[in-house]
Amino acid sequence: MGSSAPSRSQPLVVLVGITATRRSRRSIARFFDLNSSYRILVPPLPLRRGLRSSAQWLEHYLTETVRAQESAPIHVLAYIAGGAVLRCLAAAARLPQIARVLYVRGPVQELVAAAMIRRYGRLLAWLLGGRSMLDLADGWPRSLPFPAAPGGQGLMIEEGVSRLAHFLGLGVDSVPPAGWDPASLLPNVDAVLRVPESHDEVYTSPTLLGAALRFFEQGRFEELRP
Repeated sequence: MGSSAPSRSQPLVVLVGITATRRSRRSIARFFDLNSSYRILVPPLPLRRGLRSSAQWLEHYLTETVRAQESAPIHVLAYIAGGAVLRCLAAAARLPQIARVLYVRGPVQELVAAAMIRRYGRLLAWLLGGRSMLDLADGWPRSLPFPAAPGGQGLMIEEGVSRLAHFLGLGVDSVPPAGWDPASLLPNVDAVLRVPESHDEVYTSPTLLGAALRFFEQGRFEELRP
């Protein structure tokens, strides 16, 4: 994988997850604006409407915001639900060309949606997390394809346990060993970094965001942990 020198003509699109807030999106945008020369786009995905609806919205957003102005391939930073939305578009072959993509996955956090339904039922889970929470709990996003990214596919694995996951009785031991396997989280992964942060910190941690930036600039992480 060769280097990819950033320029303002190359967008970096950040697809956040269910737990992201407007403040989270601003924090991410501020970090990359201050520390890189990429053109940062953090779209407000309508995740409460569901993953498929969000994918349709994202297709329109990319057409209007990226394709109309940019010809260079895009980079994508995708958190859990945001990654599922990206994969919905990949399944429909409606994505612009991607250079590099980095997925932030949390094996413990990804059990939260199903745990919410078990504890509170589908109606209350929907009221709390929207349709996307039900989509994630139902499991069908796991069968979606991953889009091609010739510049490299990166994977960050959250090893921490969020406050919500802990409240629901989830922990590291809730995930079977295979659930921590990078190849099961991202087939054909090119670079892997395990991070100590939980999902509570992934939108604001300078260390994590800095590692993400290095991946987009270099196609690799500076430090790898087994």
